[in-house]
Amino acid sequence: MPGIESVTWSGFPLLYGGVSSTSVSLVEHPDLGNELETQILEIGPGYFETMKIPVLSGRSITLQDCRKDSLGIWINRAFANKYLKGAPAMGAHVKYEEKTFEVMGIVGDVKYQSVKADFRPTVYIPMPSGDFSFQVRTAVNPQAMENRVRSAVAEIASTIAIQDVGTLQEGIDSTLSTENAMARLSAGLGFLALLLAAIGIYGVLAYSVTRRTSEIAIRMSLGAMPDNILRLILKEGLTLAFLGAVVGLLASWALTRLVQQFLYGVKALDPVTFSLATAILLVIAAVACVVPARRATRVDPVIGLRYE
Repeated sequence: MPGIESVTWSGFPLLYGGVSSTSVSLVEHPDLGNELETQILEIGPGYFETMKIPVLSGRSITLQDCRKDSLGIWINRAFANKYLKGAPAMGAHVKYEEKTFEVMGIVGDVKYQSVKADFRPTVYIPMPSGDFSFQVRTAVNPQAMENRVRSAVAEIASTIAIQDVGTLQEGIDSTLSTENAMARLSAGLGFLALLLAAIGIYGVLAYSVTRRTSEIAIRMSLGAMPDNILRLILKEGLTLAFLGAVVGLLASWALTRLVQQFLYGVKALDPVTFSLATAILLVIAAVACVVPARRATRVDPVIGLRYE
C-alpha cells in the first residue's frame, strides 16, 4: 500500500500498557536462580525493523520463527547486562513456562510502560497467533492512513475488528500528560511573573523619576545631556532587574529538587534554561525602563528648579 513502509504485530503496542512482567531462568547460569524478573512481549516478523529497534547481535525475527514449534527468543541489552554480565549471550538458553528457548539475538533497549522509566530487562518471543495489535510505519502523516488501513484490513479479513487506532506520539503524550500540564501551568505562571516584574520596575522607576525631578533638573542645568540622564535611569532600573535575577536564580537552584519529578528530557539545573530565562527577564526589564527613562530626559530644568 502506498505510504506504508512496514507492518508487524505484537501483543501490545509501545507505551500503551499491557506488557507483562514474568520470571525466567538461564539454563547455563543456575546460580542466578529461577526468578529473574523481566518484561515479556510476543512479537511478529519485522517487529524490530518497524519499531526501529536496533539488532545489536545475532539476527532479527522472521516469519519462520513464528511457527508454534519455534523456540527462538530475543533479549534486550538491559537483560544481557543485568543477568549475563559479560557472559556470551548468543546461544544461551532461557527457560520460561516449562519451555527452553535459545537466544537468537540481542536488541537495543526500549521503554514500554513510560518514557520516564528506566530501561528494564525484556525478552521477546515470536507470536504465532492470538489477540494482537498491528504496528504500521508510514511515510506520511499517520492520521491520514487510518481509514486506508481499516479498509485494507476489512478487505483481507472482514471478521477482524480494529478497535483502537493511535500513534506512537499519542502514547508518548499520554505518559507525559502530567508533565505537559505542569509545563503549561509553569509557562503561564512564568509569563505572569514577567509581566508583574515589568510592571513593578516601571512603577518604581516612574516614581523615582517623579521624586528626582529636581535632581534631574539640576543635573541638566549643570550641563548633563539627555543621553546622560537616559543612561542614569536605565542603569538604576537594570540594576534592580539584575539583583532580582540573582535572587531568582538562587531561589530556583534551591527549589529544583521539588520540580525534578515533573521534568523529562531537561535537567533541573539546565544551564541553557536558566540563561535563557535570565536573558528574557533582563530584556523585558530594559523595555520597562525605557518609558520612565525617556520621561526623565524631557524634564524642563526651569520647571524642575521652580518646584525645588
